[in-house]
Amino acid sequence: MLRNKLALVAATAVVAALLFAPQRGYAVEEDPYIYKSLVGQVLFEFEESAAEQNGIGSESARFQQTYTLDLKGNFLSRRLVIYDAGVSFTNNDYSSDASDVTTRSTGYYFRTTALPKSAIPLSLYGQRTVDESSSSETIKTTYGLNWFLKLRTLPQTSIYAERTLSESESTETETGNYKVILKKDIGPT
Repeated sequence: MLRNKLALVAATAVVAALLFAPQRGYAVEEDPYIYKSLVGQVLFEFEESAAEQNGIGSESARFQQTYTLDLKGNFLSRRLVIYDAGVSFTNNDYSSDASDVTTRSTGYYFRTTALPKSAIPLSLYGQRTVDESSSSETIKTTYGLNWFLKLRTLPQTSIYAERTLSESESTETETGNYKVILKKDIGPT
């Protein structure tokens, strides 16, 4: 009996030592653009809540389902052009004591970067989202560019330009955002 207990304690100690002993770690950076990949995702979310105030109760529930499909890859070479593209669909059902509301959102995007591993990578992107409910529809379109210049003799330069157009039945809004950032370290480098 004592022999079995000693064997059990020894086995537990060996397993614990193997599981909890520090191991040498290696970090390998994986590049998601080396190979073309197609990734899908499905997300279901359910939420229910109940509240009571002054003896009056209220309940609400929400069910959301989201489906996405993303594509990543390179064109000719990882150092020449990389791209991301994707589509998504979201359906959101909300019900409470007062009302039932269903909204749908459909979106897609595309982003490409020319010369991503160089000192002058240029990214172009665009995306569009359509949000629908029983009473309205909103379309939001965004496109822009990001350009980084990382040359040793010049200041590090970042150029951003983005345009957004938002349309609904009653309004149409167009915004532009433009930014230039210059950064130079002074002193010994």
